Amino acid sequence: MESRGNTFRRGLNTMLFEVRSDIGRRTNFTITVFIVISVLLSMAGTMQNLEQVWVERIKLMEIWVTLLFGIEFVGRCYAARSVRAYLFSFYGVVDMLAILPMLLIGDPNIAIRLLRILRLLKLVRYLRAMRLFISSMRDTMEMLAMVFGETVASVSGGLQKKMELL
Repeated sequence: MESRGNTFRRGLNTMLFEVRSDIGRRTNFTITVFIVISVLLSMAGTMQNLEQVWVERIKLMEIWVTLLFGIEFVGRCYAARSVRAYLFSFYGVVDMLAILPMLLIGDPNIAIRLLRILRLLKLVRYLRAMRLFISSMRDTMEMLAMVFGETVASVSGGLQKKMELL
């Protein structure tokens, strides 16, 4: 007899990874909508002369969307057939980078804003042509590792500068 945990994990796997199933398509459509909302919020947050009430609302909405991406990331880690394979896959790295700003919200540093734009890469999962492109990119894992390293270095530099100002 199958345990509840295994049944839940299998259902979550279907929901998050199986885009050919009904629930997988609906889940992925919902995630796509939140990606677009996230990018629009990031763009709106960079507008000059916004009233303070709108600045606060945008920040709050960004926090909620980022929390949803965090829940999605944890769910994908839990439901993945191989957690390690998912974490080191292109999609796993992109999903991780998409929630990284959660830790850095409020920093006006442009590097942080650019990290939020990485959420656009989450859309890659849902576009057939982009999947073909990604499969060809698998041969360039060294380059992806270098970009990830540069991103971490940029964020670290921004955090160090922020800490020096405190």
